[in-house]
Amino acid sequence: HGLDFEDVSCRSSDGLTLKGWFIPAVGGASDKTILCCHGWGTNKGAALDSVHGLPRLGFNLLLFDFRSCGESEGRMLSVGYLEAKDFDGAAAFLRAYRPNDRYGVFGISMGALVAFSGTVRHDFFSAAVLEAPYRSHDEAVARYLWVKNGVPYFPLVPMVLFWIRRGLGADPQTIAPERLASQFKIPVLAIAGELDGIAAPEVASGLLDLVSTPKELWIVPGAGHSRCAATAGPAYAERLAAFLNAQLSKSPQKTLV
Repeated sequence: HGLDFEDVSCRSSDGLTLKGWFIPAVGGASDKTILCCHGWGTNKGAALDSVHGLPRLGFNLLLFDFRSCGESEGRMLSVGYLEAKDFDGAAAFLRAYRPNDRYGVFGISMGALVAFSGTVRHDFFSAAVLEAPYRSHDEAVARYLWVKNGVPYFPLVPMVLFWIRRGLGADPQTIAPERLASQFKIPVLAIAGELDGIAAPEVASGLLDLVSTPKELWIVPGAGHSRCAATAGPAYAERLAAFLNAQLSKSPQKTLV
């Protein structure tokens, strides 16, 4: 994408090394930085494909690979639960690396689920952009299995969810957006592809119904799952920049004491 970048690394809250890129705004210093979260089984490059237009519109980006993806350490994916530990590490790194900035978050698919819960734990974010978000971990698993493999909910999905919980030794639903919605405090732009069968527009709309903060829903005509940026073209970055500028301009700089 022709952008300058710096290789960076941080550690997840459980000690894994995560690799990332810091991409500065084009054309001059900026105090607006967006933490970007990619989808399940992809990497930071896939997230950059969606948000590469933002640096030319005045935003810094911090992108990182979740565990077991891209260049990061790890041996297990979990559709959001373990990845929340990665978000915590990246958020802590961002706070130390750019202590005087205004912060937003971008997440796509699983990354949107992780970003939603992450902003509840880290109160220095002032705005969230969530493409193809889910209301819960269980919903993400069930819809993926149905769309990709034709697996009906009963009786197989409850069995799959049982073994996921057993393998993790924990319940991923504890960080589900539907459970944390009352604690979500920042404006949100939710984006859905009109033709997305995995995280359909009604899923994004249902999530917005649960939050009481300022909210917008953008349904991109003709777009499939995680393809809103590719389908919308330059209008995607422009819509994100307009929303983020409006929200971050209202936020005081989060200076560390």
